[in-house]
Amino acid sequence: MSLASIIEQEARLVVLRTLAEQADHRLNSSLLRDDLAERWAINRTRDWLHVQLAYLAELGAVNLTDVGSVKIATLTAR
Repeated sequence: MSLASIIEQEARLVVLRTLAEQADHRLNSSLLRDDLAERWAINRTRDWLHVQLAYLAELGAVNLTDVGSVKIATLTAR
């Protein structure tokens, strides 16, 4: 497994944990990106994060809402 794959998996897990910490189980992609960079040293672009969020949405783990240039990720009840 490549380092890039490991980082992607770790980032997706961190996103799910971060969403679970929120009172309403949602955050926008800008805040998630900042959290990944500041708390977890996963410094990637918002576009990269959007790809990871889309992957989680395909799995049914989150719902995504487009709002301008950001996406709002909401943890599903799964």
